[in-house]
Amino acid sequence: MAPREGSSIAPHGGVVDERLNVHGVKGLKVCDLSICPDNVGCNTFSTALLVGEKCAVLAAEDMGYSGDALKMEVPTYQAPGEFVNLARL
Repeated sequence: MAPREGSSIAPHGGVVDERLNVHGVKGLKVCDLSICPDNVGCNTFSTALLVGEKCAVLAAEDMGYSGDALKMEVPTYQAPGEFVNLARL
């Protein structure tokens, strides 16, 4: 992710802009770790999740969604057979 003409971080130029649109191609977004201009210095799994979530928000904004429609919350998950919030008998 860098300007098409390049920057100090990516001297050879980027492929996508700040909204993950591919330079020179209309209507195409790239959403994977290839957009990172330098090596990822932390867990690549969490970085990939962050890139995916941001891409989902950007795509929704491009389709006209805003406000509460873009509110992202992590759902609570209970394993099968797990009981939660039960009063002790």
